[in-house]
Amino acid sequence: MKYRILSPFLLLLAISACTAEVEPNTPMPLASSPTVETDFVTSVPPTQEQKEDSTQMTQVSTSSGLQGLIDKTREDLALRLSITMTEISLAKAEEVVWSNASLGCPQPGMVYAEVLTPGYLILLEANDTVYEYHASRGTEVIYCENPIPPASGTPIDQ
Repeated sequence: MKYRILSPFLLLLAISACTAEVEPNTPMPLASSPTVETDFVTSVPPTQEQKEDSTQMTQVSTSSGLQGLIDKTREDLALRLSITMTEISLAKAEEVVWSNASLGCPQPGMVYAEVLTPGYLILLEANDTVYEYHASRGTEVIYCENPIPPASGTPIDQ
């Protein structure tokens, strides 16, 4: 009987060990090397309709704690491109569900918990180029060089 109680605890401990916490004022974990290279850019400028839709979506989402994650992504992109944060605009920010703990940005050689993971898809625009970031509902934000689309469905609070 002790093993049944202990097993879920060990599973939770193992899963929590796989997630990263980022302390304030420390560098974010990134899915790519910290050097800026032009080959990681996907050039897809948003349409005017997408910009209008994302503005409305962002206003709804930022009240739920998303603004801090957006700020982190803008800081990271400004460093990557050696530009100011004012030169970066938010193209889209929405709640999504990632198919596993990789947040849609799996890295070679890494193993991720195969659990549906609520989070966010954040698209930033700078110099007529869109950059994709994936985030957890916590503090983890990742620049996604080779993104995997989110799982279908809507996020469910757990």
